[in-house]
Amino acid sequence: MTYLIFGIIIMVIVTPILGLLLRDYPEDKGLKPYGEAELSDTVPSRSDGKQSTGDGVEYAHAVRMPIFYGLIVFAFLMNATATLNVFVPTYMQEILFSVEQASFVASAVMVGVTVGKVLLGMINDRSTLYGILTTIGLGISGLVLLLMGHIGITLSIIGGFLFGWAYAGVTVQTPMLVRSVFGNKNYAQIYSNVSMAIAIGGAIAAGGWGLLADATSYGFIFIVGIVFLVLSGSIGLFALYIRRKT
Repeated sequence: MTYLIFGIIIMVIVTPILGLLLRDYPEDKGLKPYGEAELSDTVPSRSDGKQSTGDGVEYAHAVRMPIFYGLIVFAFLMNATATLNVFVPTYMQEILFSVEQASFVASAVMVGVTVGKVLLGMINDRSTLYGILTTIGLGISGLVLLLMGHIGITLSIIGGFLFGWAYAGVTVQTPMLVRSVFGNKNYAQIYSNVSMAIAIGGAIAAGGWGLLADATSYGFIFIVGIVFLVLSGSIGLFALYIRRKT
């Protein structure tokens, strides 16, 4: 019944709203792209009279750089960890919380995602380094609190909220990191390759975590998630170090 209700909401409310409001280009709404005025003032024109797309690494050169593949691993691990969200409700019930309490924790994760996306955007506007530290630090803290969740439901709800920031980092921190490392010049091509790892990470992890949980426990897969976040953070920090060095 719940799935039926969700399906009706999407069909009757969400889809028509998207059809009415969604547009492909700013010009369709009588607007200009965000930052166009600043770009016009700062980006030099090319010899053919058209504007350059800005500074950055050429795509052909980027794919020969080891850090390009490092960021693919970063994206894979980030979304693999975010996929742990699917197992939070079952884990909460396993440690003897009710379905209702487990739902509150799952909702806290989504609140963390919503708040995290906005605030991570603001943080990355100032510093990609701080963005990585926030994403990874809060994500690890959240998983640690979830592992301690048997102490009380409040601790679990806080843990879910903080873990949501790591979830938000998949779609906010990953593109910001790629742009910081490789620049704007061929960003679209470079990020399209990296973003494939996001989809692959989610697809593999969804089944992989389930198999691992069956063989071990839900607590164990959360510990592996912490390890994944540590590895992701290390790759992100190293990528920024390489950018500064070069």
